[in-house]
Amino acid sequence: MRSHYEPALPRASQAPRSAPVTSTKGTLQTVGVYVPVSMHETLKELAEGQNKKFSVLVRELVENGYDRFEDAIEERSGRKVLDGYEHKVASYSGESYQWMARLDRKLSLELKLTAKEYGRSASQIVGSLLAEALSHCLQTQGAVVSAEVEVERARVAIAGLVGPQAGELADYLGLHGKRRLVNEVLGGLVRAPGALLGQIAEYFAVSREAVIQAVGLNFRQMPTPSYKAPNGQPRVLTEPVPWEEAVKALKLPHDEEAKLLVIGD
Repeated sequence: MRSHYEPALPRASQAPRSAPVTSTKGTLQTVGVYVPVSMHETLKELAEGQNKKFSVLVRELVENGYDRFEDAIEERSGRKVLDGYEHKVASYSGESYQWMARLDRKLSLELKLTAKEYGRSASQIVGSLLAEALSHCLQTQGAVVSAEVEVERARVAIAGLVGPQAGELADYLGLHGKRRLVNEVLGGLVRAPGALLGQIAEYFAVSREAVIQAVGLNFRQMPTPSYKAPNGQPRVLTEPVPWEEAVKALKLPHDEEAKLLVIGD
């Protein structure tokens, strides 16, 4: 961690930490924490969701919050940074709830020095760092959930279109009469070019990444993925068929084949 104290004020962080956030009990120090009860409940739910001990999650979040604090004070006043963190604590509802956090001994010393420098208590510093780290953790968690929802939405949309109705998407993509090829793309059997996946994403009103993941899941969830080129023998696949191979297997006139191949360039 970078030092942000005056040279006359020694910091424990000047020596490398010997214990990770999952340190044994003998290397930990107890710090009293006062935060709104709803914030404490959120921390408990997060620990359960990540299948971690509450105490371990707290140590991880405090260290993460302190790292973020040291990054932030490179460009802003430490007091203003802490003010912002305290606003995040205040955004939680309920009465203050007292509990004890067990932190790495050296980190605990750094937090006490930080509290002294900025006129806060160690409890305030720990609560503020927790709120800051928690906000980013929940944002990430929310983004993951949102992405999963979008992928599922893409899969549902694809499932409603595969088969004869894929001709409508083929026309939208400029692949008139290539319904079979489009079905193979939607099923994950053929690896479509990025440009084509982008058009499919526009059609379904989802992100391209959601389409990529959706067709990938479709392929992986097939009991035995197999591909049969027109007038060819079926073969079991361990990975999707390249776009160029799928196009050439159609045995199209040269000009028409060239138009499809250029999509993959």
